[in-house]
Amino acid sequence: MQFASRLDNVETSAIRELFKLLGTPGIISFAGGFPDSAMFDVEGLKEASAKALDEEPGGALQYGATEGYEPLRSQLSAFMKTKGVDVDPSGLIVTTGSQQALDLLGKTMISPGDKVIVEGPTFLATIQCFRLYGAQLISAPIDAHGVKTDELEKLIAEHKPKFVYLIPTFGNPSGAMLSLERRKKVLELAVKYQTLVVED
Repeated sequence: MQFASRLDNVETSAIRELFKLLGTPGIISFAGGFPDSAMFDVEGLKEASAKALDEEPGGALQYGATEGYEPLRSQLSAFMKTKGVDVDPSGLIVTTGSQQALDLLGKTMISPGDKVIVEGPTFLATIQCFRLYGAQLISAPIDAHGVKTDELEKLIAEHKPKFVYLIPTFGNPSGAMLSLERRKKVLELAVKYQTLVVED
């Protein structure tokens, strides 16, 4: 069987390899995305599931709209308005997680050879996903306060990227928090250079 040529240089997922170790007795995982199962609200989930099945069994069990459950998108739209962002529910897509969102971003925005600026370091799965679509990744330096905006501006001006990808709140894997001052500067840069900024 011959796979697509874009898979020729795909490396084994470091995250997948780490997850193989999680079932080992005595391992205490500090891995992101793998919380202690004792923290799961099992009773709350049972109650919510029972309520959904009682009140709207068809909606709970049937295939839904590709863009996501409309009542949820309406609630998200209302929530965003409380934060000063006016977006219609039709402008929102609900994904099953960050991996699906990153894949959709790659499919729709990245052509082979496109330059994408990411934080250095950034989420491993993001690197793998964007490279799969042929992106040339450019690393922007960070510190405890997130991406260094003076360096980011130089990179944007020099490379004219397709977009900039940032994790401004508890960066992965750095844990950095982009300061309010720098967040405002990132917005200024997006406007000044007409550059899309993707926030994860």
